Amino acid sequence: MRTRSRSCLVVLALVLVAAAGCGSQKSGGGTGGSVAKGGVLRMGVSSTIDSLNPFVSFQATSTWVYTNIYPYLVIYDANFDFKPYFAQSWQQSADGRTGPSTPSPTPSGPTASR
Repeated sequence: MRTRSRSCLVVLALVLVAAAGCGSQKSGGGTGGSVAKGGVLRMGVSSTIDSLNPFVSFQATSTWVYTNIYPYLVIYDANFDFKPYFAQSWQQSADGRTGPSTPSPTPSGPTASR
């Protein structure tokens, strides 16, 4: 019985030492330093890429790739407002709709008036 409890304590101590060795205060796996613009982006994917054109691609893998290589039109600032990134400027309609092709709702009922 005594041998079994000692064995359990030894195993527990080894597990604790192994678990403590897995942790690290160091973050990241890179070599550090600054980011160089204009470099090469290599992505490992598990399936084929059907197209780099976001308007015709079908596979999720293509989406993962082109969201990393094409710039966003706008981004958020610190106040979560839009600010230009790739877009130089933009306009919003007075009513906030998407454009002239958006059909206007037709009021119905006895209380509707224009």
